[in-house]
Amino acid sequence: MLEEALAHLVRGIVDHPGDVFVSEREQRRGKCLDVRVHPEDMGRVIGRAGRTA
Repeated sequence: MLEEALAHLVRGIVDHPGDVFVSEREQRRGKCLDVRVHPEDMGRVIGRAGRTA
């Protein structure tokens, strides 16, 4: 459920929504959500100077 919500939010801010992929993996400290986007959209997701969108 959280995976789909994050994908929906990211698709709303990128130019290539069809290239958004979110995957969930378990780690020792809990769950981790990995987001993959089109290379041209990286700046929109990461933000300026590494700040998050």
